[in-house]
Amino acid sequence: MMQNSYIVRGFRPQDPGEIERINLMYYHPEVAKAKGYHTKNFGLRSGESLHQAYEPLDDSRLLKRRQASISFAVADRRSRLVGWVWFYHDTRHPLPKMIQRKLGVSEHNSLIYQVSYEKLLSAGWPKRLLSALVYTPASELTKERKGVIVSGLSMSIERLSRRYRRRYLRKTNLVLYAYVLPDNIASQKVLVANEFFKVERLYKYEKVLHQVWVRIV
Repeated sequence: MMQNSYIVRGFRPQDPGEIERINLMYYHPEVAKAKGYHTKNFGLRSGESLHQAYEPLDDSRLLKRRQASISFAVADRRSRLVGWVWFYHDTRHPLPKMIQRKLGVSEHNSLIYQVSYEKLLSAGWPKRLLSALVYTPASELTKERKGVIVSGLSMSIERLSRRYRRRYLRKTNLVLYAYVLPDNIASQKVLVANEFFKVERLYKYEKVLHQVWVRIV
């Protein structure tokens, strides 16, 4: 499926170049700050490789269990990874009960997923990351890409919704939500473009107040 020069597909866990790009996104300081896990000592440690998978990649093809995590790689026309979208059942940071009651949704009548996403940025790369590159040309890290996550999230939601509708009854809601820091304007624009709405009050995520954005598909 093509939209704005991007596609969504499954991950290639045996491709070290793909793993390297995933880790590049994770370790970028701007991403770390937006996600709330940036600390003074955060970053690639001595002896760590950018092309080693430190976290298992979720299978994007299956929806076997109600609490299964589903993820999609966002790729360019040459099928090179430039972002990812992840839908997951987060027991530590669930959709707040007050919001569930207001919307009339619950674990009994809905599939509720938190959504997260990242893209390969085009600036701000620390020298430590650049010096660790093996499979990714440095020129790829200065290439401006627009609409990666807006398109990637849209296509991922469409795919998830199709698979979900084939497996579950229509009366079961598919509910997506995201926690976003109030100053993360870029992420908020992504959610607005994908028809999420912002809940009025702020809620704590890892002891820090966040906005909560929701979409019922």
